[in-house]
Amino acid sequence: MKATSKDKQMGFVNAKDGWHTFKIQENCRYLEDKDTGEATNKIIIPMQVVGDEDEGAVASVFCDISKKGGRTALAKMVEFSGLSKTVEKPAMKASDLTPVEWGERLLNPDSPKCLKLINEILMKIPEHTISGEVKTNKDGFSNVINVDYDTGKAGKDENSAGSGSDKVSDVAETKDDDDWV
Repeated sequence: MKATSKDKQMGFVNAKDGWHTFKIQENCRYLEDKDTGEATNKIIIPMQVVGDEDEGAVASVFCDISKKGGRTALAKMVEFSGLSKTVEKPAMKASDLTPVEWGERLLNPDSPKCLKLINEILMKIPEHTISGEVKTNKDGFSNVINVDYDTGKAGKDENSAGSGSDKVSDVAETKDDDDWV
């Protein structure tokens, strides 16, 4: 057997700063309240770097869906991972919504229909890939600060960020006037 210094690492290694391709891991879930053990409105999406020298390193995305920013972050993960085409239904009238609008309309934790969609997302998003830019915070944790469609190219420059954002959704709109939520 031939071992390198990288082989000596055990456990989790945070992703280095910069752009990486991530594979979303199993165990996407609601975080639990430490005191009560009950689920909160905070969601964790664990990811692992694939396809570059940092392969195997990890980062997670945290989404507090009780807040607009958290709903937007989850909506971005759904879109840029390619999952939106799978979970959107015509009655949702969502194919032309921005991630902010999608999050506000479809990821409201107070709506039973939205909770059903959120749970579907948590079940279906693992194994999807996404490109993400990592920045390490002052506490040494790797945070994903930007996301994009997975192009298979971990290194990005300013001109390539958002390169897939002009993709058109395959979801057809309907004339159903019923509010989805």
